[in-house]
Amino acid sequence: IDKIGTNQIFLRPSMTKFIGKDAKLEVCSIGKTIPYYLNRNIILLLGVHNVPDITFLDMQQSMLDDLDEMMFDHDTAVKMLPGLSGPNSDTRSSLLRMLYSGFRPEREPFLFSCLHAIRSHHLFTLRKKARIFVEKGAVLMGGLDETGLVPAGCIFLQVSKQDKRDPTKRCSEIINGAVMVTKHPVMHPGDVRMLLAVNIKELHDHRNVILFSRKGLRPEPNKMSGSDLDGDEFAITWDTRLFLKEWNNCSEERRMKATIFDLRRTNADPMEYNAASTSSVKPLPSDDNLMTTALLDHFVDHMKNDNLGRISM
Repeated sequence: IDKIGTNQIFLRPSMTKFIGKDAKLEVCSIGKTIPYYLNRNIILLLGVHNVPDITFLDMQQSMLDDLDEMMFDHDTAVKMLPGLSGPNSDTRSSLLRMLYSGFRPEREPFLFSCLHAIRSHHLFTLRKKARIFVEKGAVLMGGLDETGLVPAGCIFLQVSKQDKRDPTKRCSEIINGAVMVTKHPVMHPGDVRMLLAVNIKELHDHRNVILFSRKGLRPEPNKMSGSDLDGDEFAITWDTRLFLKEWNNCSEERRMKATIFDLRRTNADPMEYNAASTSSVKPLPSDDNLMTTALLDHFVDHMKNDNLGRISM
């Protein structure tokens, strides 16, 4: 990897899906910090790991209070808006520029109406999917530590956030200590895992991505919903209120002093996500009429069994 030039990329054999003549490279997505929201599915699963119900009620009430205060308080709007979903990046940037320029929502009708629409969106999703904002959390694209410096059961994590001293600027924060990581949608108690975030100087150039260790008997991403690192996004939080079992509501000092072995005992055994056998799959018929019928049956079955929207973030 050290021999790769500036305008070169390196592909593993598993990344070559087919051989083609087109040498163009298209970038589908880049690493960025996405606000993390709980949903009904993860709330139920965290309850299995002894996270008390009052935690979710308190987080929900705090979110409702902030949404209400945002409508009439300039400082709260500046703090809340960067982390809220709903508006696209251009709209959010325009509203933030208005706030940074001194416009106040209680005096500017356009700004007030935009914030009101954002608030209505979050109240709707809160009622429909229980989407509760997690301030100490993020959704990040997963990647592999190519250096081999991250130990098994550990991750490296550096996120961008709003600078408290200057809200118009962004800064980076390296997360250390125990963290809770999962991959939506979650279906099994082993899909939610406690891992250890470590600070490795050689990886400081990596931002807004969660780097997993390449060591261990089984990759950590595969333990969470059978995920891999082909663009999958993982939810991570360092809010101790959402930690599992005996780590729930632990002190910040204990979180920072956690070890891999302590956290490993907390995690449930992961589910085995083996590929389905193709021996029972019937080949498509050669007759055009029969093929049309087979394709129609396939799409109807897919629509009947499509539950991803109910359990996704």
